[in-house]
Amino acid sequence: MRVGALLAVPILFRHRWPLQVLIASAVVMFFYYIFARRNISPAPVFFVPLYDAAVVGYLALAIAIPAVFMVIGLFVVEVSVRQGIAALTAEFLSQIRGPHQQTADTLMTWTELQKTLEATAEGLKTP
Repeated sequence: MRVGALLAVPILFRHRWPLQVLIASAVVMFFYYIFARRNISPAPVFFVPLYDAAVVGYLALAIAIPAVFMVIGLFVVEVSVRQGIAALTAEFLSQIRGPHQQTADTLMTWTELQKTLEATAEGLKTP
């Protein structure tokens, strides 16, 4: 029997108990890391419960729980490969920069363009 399939079981109850499903997913993932495999990302297990918990108002926990997993994972990798925490953190942050940062950059560019256009329009309105 594949134990990994059990990681998805809490998601079945996500509409009724979103916070409890997030916590249950974290607990199941924790035990999966201990007893089965350690080389998978927690992202596939967390993305649905995180969204549901954040939507119903548990944003702080939706940020804190995966952050704890990522920080612990960062230290476990550092201990196992001895790369150095600064180099490992830089590599880790470069991997998560990707599309999210590009979206933020695009939004900032659009905001600056809108401000410039509004200032130009204001300058044209005054006689």
